[in-house]
Amino acid sequence: MRVTFIWLNLAVITATLLTGCIGDDMSDLQKYVGEMRARKNPHVDDPPKYEMAPPFYYEAESQRDPFAPFDTVAEGPRIPVERLLDAEQQSNKPCPQPDRNRVRVGLELLPLDSLRMVGTLKDQDNVLWALVITSDGTIYRVKSGDYMGLNYGQIISITEAKVELTELYSDGKGCFVEQITPLALFESK
Repeated sequence: MRVTFIWLNLAVITATLLTGCIGDDMSDLQKYVGEMRARKNPHVDDPPKYEMAPPFYYEAESQRDPFAPFDTVAEGPRIPVERLLDAEQQSNKPCPQPDRNRVRVGLELLPLDSLRMVGTLKDQDNVLWALVITSDGTIYRVKSGDYMGLNYGQIISITEAKVELTELYSDGKGCFVEQITPLALFESK
């Protein structure tokens, strides 16, 4: 049955291909090609000439850089910033501030919700390290005192079940509020 079906299909395909070879009359094709060659190419206009836009002159060079911190502005008038005074000056209480001069690298450039703790290691000096994996699959080894997360998070303790870090969040008045954030061990199901 199967062999018969294959031979039947082969016969139909062969017959179809052979019908394309019947007849040598190609006069209609030659006529069409002759008409196409006899046509003249239409004239194409040049692309339009565009006028140059007038130059823009930046005139705010003498004003204060909006991205520079207020304490580093060297020249120009000072802007009153009563609402931006830190809480330390307003209430005479110590106010935690992040170290803005420290260069942020590695895990500090990634949001904390994209990081997962996947394990721990102990070295020869009995220091416990946490293994943290990023969303792209890179594994980092961190210890107490290291930084991670976008909110100036500093690791304060590592256990086999979690990493605790202190993060600093702005209160909108120039001061920062400390918050302890746990990063629990990620268990895949």
